[in-house]
Amino acid sequence: MLTRSNAKYVTLAAFTAALIPLAIAGCGGSDAERAVEDVAGVEEGTATRTADVDETTYTVEEVKRIRDAETGEVVGEEVSTTDVTVEQEVQIQREVEIKEGATNTETEGYVPDPLSDQ
Repeated sequence: MLTRSNAKYVTLAAFTAALIPLAIAGCGGSDAERAVEDVAGVEEGTATRTADVDETTYTVEEVKRIRDAETGEVVGEEVSTTDVTVEQEVQIQREVEIKEGATNTETEGYVPDPLSDQ
């Protein structure tokens, strides 16, 4: 049975086991970054998704009144209405950037020239 602490070691061991062949093969910068992308299940770039859409409709009324100049009485009225819809979207942007650090190599014992650290 895996406990929480043992699960961490299993995950670390799997990650290390995946990277050891790459270290032995002497992979370059972009190969190391691709290897981590594959193991971690991420890829560099930007992704955007819509999280929430809120829509509100307003009615704009324009009223024109015709008044008798002498009495001030309204003798006619014209009302025009226009519906205006406002839509607000909330978008979530996720940006993933993968940066390679310095390579550290340690050699122990005799190593033939083609395999030595140069």
